[in-house]
Amino acid sequence: MIAMEKRMLLVDDDPAVVASLRRVLRQQDFQLQTACCGSEALEMLTENPAQVVMSDFRMPHMNGIEFLTEVKQRWPDAARLMLSGQSDYDSTEEALAAGVVDYYLTKPWDNEELLAIIDKAFLGRGSTAEASTDTDEKPEQKVSRAAVIAVDAVGATEDNSPIPELPAVFSPDVLAKLGQDVGADTLPSLIDIFLKDATTRLQSLEVSAAADAGNVKHQLHTLGSSSALYGLMKVSALARRLEGLCDSDMEKVMANLPAFVKLSRGCLQQLEDYMAEAEPR
Repeated sequence: MIAMEKRMLLVDDDPAVVASLRRVLRQQDFQLQTACCGSEALEMLTENPAQVVMSDFRMPHMNGIEFLTEVKQRWPDAARLMLSGQSDYDSTEEALAAGVVDYYLTKPWDNEELLAIIDKAFLGRGSTAEASTDTDEKPEQKVSRAAVIAVDAVGATEDNSPIPELPAVFSPDVLAKLGQDVGADTLPSLIDIFLKDATTRLQSLEVSAAADAGNVKHQLHTLGSSSALYGLMKVSALARRLEGLCDSDMEKVMANLPAFVKLSRGCLQQLEDYMAEAEPR
């Protein structure tokens, strides 16, 4: 019998995340396919099944849990990974315990741990099934201990204090690390993708905020995750704080959106200026 080609499917609607992951995974011994939404991913899996499927949590029309639930039903042998912000972990605990999600990784990820988890996923869930014979361990404890990569130190706060006006500051060290991961020649193009995508999302927050609360939460979630990848830690922290308030105090979120958009644009401009100054003359 001919062995099936090693194949991984990545599902994420953020082009900056997809581009960054492509670079991290470019030298691995498997074929990487990408899709921007759950429906597109299901069509791709129907034509070319993958042994490993990694999905973002927050996506339009079909979220990551809904998508991976469908994957489990139709392709039960595929290992299922969730890639999202640390603030979404509570939403995925039940899915982890139920076996819908095999591994949960947070943004921004650590490359070595990411690759280790993917290697483990390609080995299959044989080791997981073997471990499940330990009846003294709760399912969520068994899964989360091996699956959760807690590298995101920025969490959403739960107090009701006003969102502060913060300076447009980013971390060049984070940007330098990303450059080491993806290559200095590739970093400018990734930053260009991120800047255009972030600008579009900020425009979306301004235009549709009053009419679409779900869109507000989705855009804040994506901005919170992608901004951290490029060192915009102030944007990331505030986006996650506002995202955390979306379900409990939408009025406060709406009141603070103009200040958030203004701050974010200042940070994007600072990143753009930083890259322009770094270009060789």
